[in-house]
Amino acid sequence: MEITHGLNIFAYLNLLWRRKWLIIVPMFIVGLGAFIGSGFIPKEYVASTLILVEEQKLMNPLISGLAVSSSVHNRLPTTKEQILSWNSMVNLIKELGLDKRIYTQEDLEDLVREFRKDIYVSMPKGGNVVRISFRGKDPVMVRDVVKIIADNFISQNLESQGKETSTAIEFIKNQIALYRYRIKQDELKKYKKKLQDLLIDSTEKHPLVIELRNKIAKLEEELKKEEENIKQISSTTPRTEQEKRVYRDLMVEYDKIKSSADNLDDEADAIEKDKRINEEIYAMLKKRLETAKITQSLESSKQGLKFRVLDPPRVPTKPVRPNRIKYTVFGIVLGAALGFFLMILSELLDTSFKGVQDAKNYLTPMGKVIGELSRFNEEELEKDVRKILRSRKKSI
Repeated sequence: MEITHGLNIFAYLNLLWRRKWLIIVPMFIVGLGAFIGSGFIPKEYVASTLILVEEQKLMNPLISGLAVSSSVHNRLPTTKEQILSWNSMVNLIKELGLDKRIYTQEDLEDLVREFRKDIYVSMPKGGNVVRISFRGKDPVMVRDVVKIIADNFISQNLESQGKETSTAIEFIKNQIALYRYRIKQDELKKYKKKLQDLLIDSTEKHPLVIELRNKIAKLEEELKKEEENIKQISSTTPRTEQEKRVYRDLMVEYDKIKSSADNLDDEADAIEKDKRINEEIYAMLKKRLETAKITQSLESSKQGLKFRVLDPPRVPTKPVRPNRIKYTVFGIVLGAALGFFLMILSELLDTSFKGVQDAKNYLTPMGKVIGELSRFNEEELEKDVRKILRSRKKSI
């Protein structure tokens, strides 16, 4: 039959009431099926931990602004890479005792990929809290995984911090050796110039000439011993980010010292000027070395950087998957959609009259007669309609 376009809200409500079971039944069946079926989905659990990173501010004016350790925020990307690195994953698998189930290299690679996929390490930008999470099917194992990763996170950061400070100290020591060598070179030049001036009116047997000769010989011997090591230091460029940062700081100090010595422009004072600059840089390096050692001492005593576990990992009691309520609601919605489809389909296939209006539309041009008949009660109207239909069929 043809569906008319003049249906009003009551017609729709009437349609829903007549076809209600086509909606209710699929909703119930599909919803119940989703609830029962979700019980067969493997359960997954999540364990997590929160670690507070406390970076202490060093208030000593001697070391203010001269700290050599980088921020944990700067090290986090590297730390995440270390946590997810092959060696870290293999060590994690061994600590969990899962290596006993591995027989081939392919099995190991598959297990490492599985762990990497389910490990999450995050640190909100500008925050000082690190969140470490792991998702798995065994609630006890997910707790153990998070605990091991958290312990590694803390130890790797502390170790990284210690390495950074040690690298800075080693770099500064090399620079001190280099400038001590340069100071000796300046002294040698100074003694040679003084000897040259003295020999103008003195002989080799003059006590001052002999004394200068001895000093020059001693300095030349010291410089010769240090020469190979100094060549290596001079040719070595800063490699790590820590060395580059220290080197940039040293260059800033060097420019300041050099600028303050610019008043010694006289050619006769060139050696003295160079010596003064090198001595001031040497003194600055000694001070910076003491700063680095103090920082290292603070770090080793855990006063420079502290990690505090705010929320230790626990064995989860409820799975995060499957969410049976979510699956059931989805099943009910899907069942309702299926029910509406069945309702529309059944309505399209149903050719029976649903009321007087359908009969009027079908029996046009006899609609006027039906309109007049509609004034009678419903039972009489139905009888009259049936009579008209029978008579129409006979005439056909």
